[in-house]
Amino acid sequence: MAPVSLDPGAQLNLQGRPWARPQPLLFRGRISQRVELSRSQLQVVGERISLAQAKIEKIKGSKKAIKVART
Repeated sequence: MAPVSLDPGAQLNLQGRPWARPQPLLFRGRISQRVELSRSQLQVVGERISLAQAKIEKIKGSKKAIKVART
């Protein structure tokens, strides 16, 4: 099994915590990918919320009957 390479600047991330170990690049990549995925999902949700708020503002105060479609 090949040794896992560590980030050369990992020692700087310890910040006075001798028990903290630098993480291999493999794990940092996985976490970064997950964070990026979560951010993109949040962006999509935010866009849907903005669209819904715009639709609400458009019909606010209207006396006309409104049919609400479920998605």
